[in-house]
Amino acid sequence: MDDTPDHTKGDPAKGDPKTLRITRAEAMELATGVLTRHGFSEDEAATIANHLVEAELRGHHTTGLIRLIPLVRMAKSRQLMRVVREGPAFVHVDGGGNPGSLSAEFTMRLAIDKARQHSFALAALFNSAQGNISGHYVRLAAEAGFVGILLSSTHGSVAPHGGIDPLIGTNPMAFAFPGKERAVVIDAATSALTNGDVEVARRAGASLPEGAALDADGAPTRVPEEVAALLPIAGHKGYAFGLALQLLGILAGGDALPKYLGNFGFVFLVIDPALFGPAEDFLDRSETLRQAIKTSRRAPGVDEILLPGERSDRRRDKNLREGMPIAPATLDELRRL
Repeated sequence: MDDTPDHTKGDPAKGDPKTLRITRAEAMELATGVLTRHGFSEDEAATIANHLVEAELRGHHTTGLIRLIPLVRMAKSRQLMRVVREGPAFVHVDGGGNPGSLSAEFTMRLAIDKARQHSFALAALFNSAQGNISGHYVRLAAEAGFVGILLSSTHGSVAPHGGIDPLIGTNPMAFAFPGKERAVVIDAATSALTNGDVEVARRAGASLPEGAALDADGAPTRVPEEVAALLPIAGHKGYAFGLALQLLGILAGGDALPKYLGNFGFVFLVIDPALFGPAEDFLDRSETLRQAIKTSRRAPGVDEILLPGERSDRRRDKNLREGMPIAPATLDELRRL
């Protein structure tokens, strides 16, 4: 999830003295080594590893290399991805039980190809899990000059507003818009925290923020080991958005109540800005908005107003220069894999 506020002490992004730094090439070699050893082909391993390493470069450790552990569990049960129906501007894909870093990227690239021909594409994916960093897929569309949208269901982790049972997914939504300099990428879960946030806090021995999680009895908790359900972002509003995405996941062919590593549903939209007028006009007006935001008056104590995704772009640039941080315990665990 792009630009999530840091709230876990010991996060590698905070410069913990125990944190190591590795290059992008070293991280790719480590990740592909784990994946090929556990049943993925070299091409599949490279695609998945690129996704995870990009997440690490951007500081999204919750969707980075720690996801290799559940991914290796999926290797033996997965099948081939296949297109089950399609038309000139739509496609429906059976993900074959593959991780989203394979099946969602496959589906998004099909949608981009169709948008190149027809200016618009709608794609749906089912029988897939572990989408990880949703912004990655929509960024592919923006880099090709299109607007990209992703809406997804996930396994039940979030209690409905007023309830305590984890029935709704953290259900992310992501948007990417091409720009004159860099794409604007918006990537957010509909929950106050993600499961990855809880795992990172657990590994770091850190507390969770107030009002984000419940224990098994429905009482608020800040202890990662006690979490039985997460809470939606913004109360009833986040619950409503999460429910909408879960229903769209069902429309795509996902389960009503997806299980962990189960049948998630994804919906993708890819739109050519030229469909509604000159693409250059869209870019010019988008730049006008960007400049207005960047030069607008700041609240006291604020040095700069950032656009969504801007912080992670800068973090990526820095980590490419200096090496990406990784906790020694995580590195040891992946080497054992």
